[in-house]
Amino acid sequence: MKRLFASVFCALLLQGSALATTLQTQIGDISIPTAKEINEQIDSLASDASLSDDDKKTLGTLYKTGLDTLDQISDLTAQQKDLDKYLKDANRKLLRLATDYGRDIRTGKGVLNPLEIYENAKELGSKL
Repeated sequence: MKRLFASVFCALLLQGSALATTLQTQIGDISIPTAKEINEQIDSLASDASLSDDDKKTLGTLYKTGLDTLDQISDLTAQQKDLDKYLKDANRKLLRLATDYGRDIRTGKGVLNPLEIYENAKELGSKL
């Protein structure tokens, strides 16, 4: 049973998910253990007399893979939150730019700083 649990656990973590306590799969909802629970299982492996040494080694490897995967999921979740923040900021800037520079060019007021834009274009053109 422990072998089945460890195999399913690692396979599901590798497929990826947010840091949820349960994961919805085709076979039903599966609870994802915390790092503390995994560490407790690792600690109890040494005293489990019902497992052979090979099984203990295999389970230990699977549990450690699960811990590493949990760390990766945590890191990726933090990166996703940072990315969300940057995207919201970029969206706000784009909306501001659309408001500032979205005027009709036929009025002569299509941009706020035409001289600066001209100078930047001229400098860029000289570099090409």
